[in-house]
Amino acid sequence: MEKKYNKKECIRCKSIFEIWECTRSEHCKECRIIARKEKEKEHYLKHRENTLARERRRYEKNPERKKKYSSEYRIKNPEKIRKWKEENIEKIREKDRKWRNENKDKKRRYSREWSRKNPEKIKAQNQAKFHIKLKDKCETCNSVEKLERHHPDYSKPLEVITLCKKCHMKIHRRRKE
Repeated sequence: MEKKYNKKECIRCKSIFEIWECTRSEHCKECRIIARKEKEKEHYLKHRENTLARERRRYEKNPERKKKYSSEYRIKNPEKIRKWKEENIEKIREKDRKWRNENKDKKRRYSREWSRKNPEKIKAQNQAKFHIKLKDKCETCNSVEKLERHHPDYSKPLEVITLCKKCHMKIHRRRKE
């Protein structure tokens, strides 16, 4: 039996497309994909709370799964993560503040641990703090707000550049990558 094709007009983009006669689609191939995605999104939004609750229950049963998924997501979507952090900086700061207040002992322990592991950094920071005066502005962007010292090389404790908080964070983020 030979398949018969009819020509139809897509109801979305008005283009003419060929379709097998027993198919009832009203969309061309591209618009079918778009329509399916819209339908999936609509369904998700309609059932969002149930879906999120189901996922939470799944992750509570298997926390390693959530950890694995989260790390994979961060690796695959660094730009989305960066954008979200920029848009929600206050939310992040508030969450951090709350955690520090609720976990003062842990915070203290982490600080001591870091200090024990990085004695050369502590030594360089203390020498710079007492022997080198901060310049009037950031050496990168010329900002005068929230100035900090930055050691490009901790083995040379008196070689310090003055940076604003924003530029300082950019440099350390680049070093992590």
